[in-house]
Amino acid sequence: MVGTGGGADLVLTKRAEKFLVQCKQWRTFKVGVGIAREFHGVMAARGATGGLVVNSGRFTDAAAGFASG
Repeated sequence: MVGTGGGADLVLTKRAEKFLVQCKQWRTFKVGVGIAREFHGVMAARGATGGLVVNSGRFTDAAAGFASG
């Protein structure tokens, strides 16, 4: 499913598992911890098994630390 709104650009499903994908524009060179936290909330609210934030830039150290925690 593409363009689902609600903080996810793609919803990938396989059997009972649901993974959300959020794509950031090329203008967002650094993805910060705020985006990671917000997306984590979206995943929890939608009952996702997991999720991915995809961008063409970088993640801040704080965002990477949050994601690995």
